[in-house]
Amino acid sequence: MKQLFGTFGVRRIANTVLTPEFASKIAAAYGTKVKGTIAIGSDPRTSSEMIKHAVTAGLLSAGCNVVDLGMLPTPAVQYAVRQYYDGGIMITASHNPPQYNGLKLLDADGIGTPDELEEEIEDIYFNDKQERVSWDKLGKAYKRDIIDEYCDEVIKRVDAEKIREAKLKVVLDCGSGAACGTTPYIIRKLGCEITTLNCQPDGAFPGR
Repeated sequence: MKQLFGTFGVRRIANTVLTPEFASKIAAAYGTKVKGTIAIGSDPRTSSEMIKHAVTAGLLSAGCNVVDLGMLPTPAVQYAVRQYYDGGIMITASHNPPQYNGLKLLDADGIGTPDELEEEIEDIYFNDKQERVSWDKLGKAYKRDIIDEYCDEVIKRVDAEKIREAKLKVVLDCGSGAACGTTPYIIRKLGCEITTLNCQPDGAFPGR
């Protein structure tokens, strides 16, 4: 029976249970199993930057390379992983209140890790079996901006001409979350007249 993972990843109160040490240890356990190059993204929660650095450190220590995709929604990270990488970690607690944060672990297909892998990660975590590579085998970290590519891919998958012809008027509320950097752009590119609410990222989520 799993002790860390819920329906999709791990969610806890930030810096109380989900400390940098906790996040780094889970990331190292994940990196020990998955290997390769891992993409990470985050939402705008006030704790996301702290946790992102901890996750990066854990992955690097296990010999993984890390690509920081920045602040973007979970589907964008899933897209990037499916297209280019060996796995991914999205730092978010989805709909939970702002004091929470979490780690959504992704497999190479960009979907959530299967139960069997999560059980193996928990075994590594609880028994301190993380692989810590030698100094000359540590992974490398770099940044990549994939937002434009992701938005263009979304637009390709809908009937853009039909939407433009409809001349829709859209009211969009991004809830001050990670979609602030993608959804308004997509809707405008589809020719809609848009009124935005709560479309400035804010980790306190004042509009929710």
